[in-house]
Amino acid sequence: MLSSGSLLALTTVIALFVTVVVYLSPTVKQTTKLAFALTTASLALWNVNIYIADTVRTHLLLWNELIFLWPTIGVSGCFAFISRLHVSTSDEGKFLATHAPRQRALLAVAILLQIVAIASNRIFDSITYDIKGGTYVFVRGPMYPVYVVGILLLIGVMIARMVVSYRYSNLQERHAVKIAISAIVATALYGLISNVLIPVATNSQQYIGLGMFSLDIFSLGLAVSILRYHFLDIKVYSWSAAAYLSGLFIVTLLFVTPLIIIVLHLLHHSLTITQFIGVAILSGLLLALLQYLHRLFNNLTARVFFRQPYDPQDVLDELSNLLVHTANMQTIRQETAAIISETLRADLCEYALFADQVKRDAELARKIDVYSSMSGLNSIDTNNIYGTEPASLVNALKTRGVALAVKLRTTHEDLGYMLLGYKQSGEAYSERDQRLLSVAADEIAISLQNALRFEEIQNFNVRLQQEVDEKTRELRRKNQRLIELDETKDDFISMASHQLRTPLTSVKGYLSMVLEGDAGKLNATQNKMLGQAFTSSQRMVYLITDLLNVSRLKTGKFVIESAPTDLSKMIQEEMSQLMDTAEAKNLTLTYHKPATFPLLMLDGVKTRQVVMNFIDNAIYYTPSGGHIDIDLLEKPSTIELRVIDDGIGVPRSEQHHLFTKFYRAANARKARPDGTGLGLFMAKKVIIAEGGSIIFSSRENKGSTFGFIFSKSRLKVPDALLPTGAAPDPAAKVPSPAA
Repeated sequence: MLSSGSLLALTTVIALFVTVVVYLSPTVKQTTKLAFALTTASLALWNVNIYIADTVRTHLLLWNELIFLWPTIGVSGCFAFISRLHVSTSDEGKFLATHAPRQRALLAVAILLQIVAIASNRIFDSITYDIKGGTYVFVRGPMYPVYVVGILLLIGVMIARMVVSYRYSNLQERHAVKIAISAIVATALYGLISNVLIPVATNSQQYIGLGMFSLDIFSLGLAVSILRYHFLDIKVYSWSAAAYLSGLFIVTLLFVTPLIIIVLHLLHHSLTITQFIGVAILSGLLLALLQYLHRLFNNLTARVFFRQPYDPQDVLDELSNLLVHTANMQTIRQETAAIISETLRADLCEYALFADQVKRDAELARKIDVYSSMSGLNSIDTNNIYGTEPASLVNALKTRGVALAVKLRTTHEDLGYMLLGYKQSGEAYSERDQRLLSVAADEIAISLQNALRFEEIQNFNVRLQQEVDEKTRELRRKNQRLIELDETKDDFISMASHQLRTPLTSVKGYLSMVLEGDAGKLNATQNKMLGQAFTSSQRMVYLITDLLNVSRLKTGKFVIESAPTDLSKMIQEEMSQLMDTAEAKNLTLTYHKPATFPLLMLDGVKTRQVVMNFIDNAIYYTPSGGHIDIDLLEKPSTIELRVIDDGIGVPRSEQHHLFTKFYRAANARKARPDGTGLGLFMAKKVIIAEGGSIIFSSRENKGSTFGFIFSKSRLKVPDALLPTGAAPDPAAKVPSPAA
């Protein structure tokens, strides 16, 4: 047979080594360790059971029935191990929340089928040993297929769970998990083949010993995953396990086993090689058990007598791990106090910081600091306080139940003190305890300092947010008040404009009648003076119109009323009205009028106001002797108007403000103090509302160009609105009147 005592020993040692490696790892959860140990132990016992069933000649039915128990336990343990293999991601959690109930149901059915099959004792009806042929004769019972179905179902559920673990593992985990899963699947399939398929196919159990290699596949596969891919992050601990087992083997070989041999020799008993190997293995197991019992009783006596040995490095590692992952002041104080009080079995561990809001704690910290400065001590034992006036400090510490105070200090400042109560064992703090506390206090102080800074930043952000909210509310109140004042101003402007417009229109009408000779003939001086008055009244009408349009913009009543308009004639009329003003300033005002020009769909009143504003500004802001050119151009697809002067221009730094309401450039305010800053604002609003764009360019002290540009197609006059006798052609020209 392929099975033997030496092969059994080898597979058991390998399984034991891998199990110890997993057990020594601090990164593996206790439940995961137990599930893994259950798996390896059941496989090892499976091998032992196979070995016994293959070598003994009595109770054959019992030993062969028991063989089927260990795969059930092993696969169930493996399922539990895989389920706890890594921390589930949120996506995996959502997936399992949907599919886990179904998996658990199938798992329960599979285990139930196997339990029923094993408990019935009917997997085999009979097993006999044929002495002549040297083989076993098996008669399978009715529960054999039930067991096979159950084990197949269990393996299927386990593989499905492993696929989920692999699917949601990160890239770093996948190589390791893939090897581990491959080893587990290979173990399951190999055991199924060697213990089910081959016996069924050959109708013989003589090859069942091949199943012993299942444990090798499982153990070696995980060993590869551990050593090559850092599976479970325990590569370092594999060396610890090797050292542990080597030490155990050496102690067993050199001390325990010889002692047993000597005792047996004195009792006149001899050992075979197989018995010697068995004694050595048993001795090692007893020695390992003895160490486990030693630790168990140490922990038990520590709980009873409040004395517990600790490794300072383990304590500092635990503190470091905590301090690295939190910046919350309250968490640091509570969690570190719990670790230290648990380690030293102290009935109290608190903090008294200078920055504490609790007055009692801050005052106690300052009292301790005074004594610390005087004595030069960083760790203060209440039993050893000395000085001229220590009574108040001693009373304060004893009232709080403090036995030891350790300074919390950083490179830049002292934060306060860690306060330790009395040990539950009644002992004083040893020098070893105080060294641990001194190192731990420095680490904790740095984290507390960072937490304090973080809290200060948070509190500053809160205060800043409160101030911003308050200023925002105040700004909103003032803004609301400004809106109300602005509405009042608009109402006043609208009312005043309407009230001024009526008498001004009357004045303008009478001036026009006098200039036309309705009141008699005028001499040259009278005509000139009344002409200036008429021009000023016209400018006043335009200003009032601007104010009314601004008011209409605010109320949404600003409307463009388009009609067929002769832009060329309009410009000629406006230029004629302003010619006298230009001549009075010794300016050359030239209109380059096209011979023919199409009618355009424009708001005549508002467009006239824009044209007048451009020409009027050019006259006012051009020094004496300057030139103003008015160009009206018809291009293939556009209509353009440009008013070009060589006046004072607009400073480059102020040009982007020019078309805003009530804005006037600094040099313009000096040249014409009475301006309103509404003309260009309204001009842009009108042109954009009519579908055009403003033309503007300027250089300070070199002159400016103001105008607009329209698409011809946008201003096309419908045929129904053309004057009587005009050709229904969008390109039809209207002769311009004589200049």
